[in-house]
Amino acid sequence: MASGGASSAVVDRVYDVIIAGAGLSGLTTAMRMLEQRPQTSVLLLESSAHRIGGRILSPQGADLGPAWIWPHAQPRMMRLLRDLDQQNSSATPGQARDNDSKKNNRKPLLPLIPQESGFGGEARMRGGLGRLIEELKRRVEQDVDQEMDAKVVKIVEEQHISHRGTSGSEDVSRTSPSGAGAIETAADTGGTRPTVVAVHTADGRVFRARQVVLAFPPKKVLSDVKFAQNDGKNGLEVENNTPLNLSRHVKQQMANQPVWMGPAGKIALFYREKWWSPDALMRTQLPLPRGTGTGDSYSKIHPQHQPHAFQAYDAGSVIVDGEPMHVLVAFVALGSNNQSLLAQDYQAWTQKYVSGNGKHAETIVDNGSTAYQKLVLANVLEQLGRVSMLISASKGNTLGAEPSNSYAPSPDMVTFKAWRNDTDIMPESDQNMAFPQHPHGIRGLNNDHPGRAIWFASSEAAEDWTGMLEGAVIAGELAADVVIEKLQETASDVELQEKKIQYQRRDGK
Repeated sequence: MASGGASSAVVDRVYDVIIAGAGLSGLTTAMRMLEQRPQTSVLLLESSAHRIGGRILSPQGADLGPAWIWPHAQPRMMRLLRDLDQQNSSATPGQARDNDSKKNNRKPLLPLIPQESGFGGEARMRGGLGRLIEELKRRVEQDVDQEMDAKVVKIVEEQHISHRGTSGSEDVSRTSPSGAGAIETAADTGGTRPTVVAVHTADGRVFRARQVVLAFPPKKVLSDVKFAQNDGKNGLEVENNTPLNLSRHVKQQMANQPVWMGPAGKIALFYREKWWSPDALMRTQLPLPRGTGTGDSYSKIHPQHQPHAFQAYDAGSVIVDGEPMHVLVAFVALGSNNQSLLAQDYQAWTQKYVSGNGKHAETIVDNGSTAYQKLVLANVLEQLGRVSMLISASKGNTLGAEPSNSYAPSPDMVTFKAWRNDTDIMPESDQNMAFPQHPHGIRGLNNDHPGRAIWFASSEAAEDWTGMLEGAVIAGELAADVVIEKLQETASDVELQEKKIQYQRRDGK
């Protein structure tokens, strides 16, 4: 994706659309807009300095964010995958300039892999959902500009005002010295021009567009982004306490809506030899920490504030450095964020952890300490020890030690992601949450009103399948549709205004 001009603090260009957030929703929005209106100028802003994809993250082919798709119940997601596969063999926006051999080497996203011993028909993508992000990126990268490390902190709606120009005058636009003032057009003959929205990033960059799509969670928008309006006369900004005409009820829902996966983590354990059965893994109730209502030996000795797995599943097999590996993935409730408390736990519990094979060839930790990673691993392996013993018992072997003293086999490689520590995803106010909660839909978030130019398009913005992959696609497609409609309305208004000027000039007015 081309750079949008990071070398300058204030970018002179006015884009048709700025999309803030390069996850599934943001990329879906960009692709759909370009399909409907190929001439649309788009700037994609991503708060992360290093990657796109949002909560989709698949190092070594194992999903550390969302993983499951329900083909029978999620038609938009399935249609997106089918369309991408079909378009890989035909020319698409930007791909006409792509290298044919590179395009032909792409593996199709479908068919999906049914989840072994799943509960409701869920399925996974071979090689992880990161492949979907790569396909969406290929679809749009030559037709959009992109800026990384671009955290949105302020949005200013700049009111464009009109001045009656003299006959034969040319359009002259100017901006206030601050770079955030109103743009005044000297050739207007009366009335108000369409609003332009200035998007400010944390490092002082300013970008402008006629429409803006916020493709990150509404709760994070509410906590991190200030809204203001420019009076259109002297360049003064006035804070907008009721942005987008959102009602108090809607803002309260935004503030209370959990961010899915936010306080959770995922750990992927890679093994050369598969020791588990998918059925035992999916259907064995993992022991939980003390204080959660269970009474087993694990609960008696493990404090509730410790990280623990609450679901595990077979993630199939992958190839790592040419070697086949079997993957077991567990959802992790991250427990307390009290580092000193966790440090004590780390000293106490990892001393009991025997590494077994001892071949942790690679560890991936995002924004988390190595000590905490090891504490997570020790607790998860101890919990999975129950699965190991049940499998052993089913084969006629003795159960051996109590669950509190038994560990699952040590993995050959580990990848781990603590989403709570990802400041690009999780609002600061929620970083002490110990257990994930599913988000509720927010009705009225994208209600239209005259002149509206800012829209929400993350999975949490969807009223259906909120927080899920299907919700992300729904929100992205709906945002694209409304933005294209707004751009077409604006183009019609400008064309009508230009015709009016021509008639007035012809009549000598």
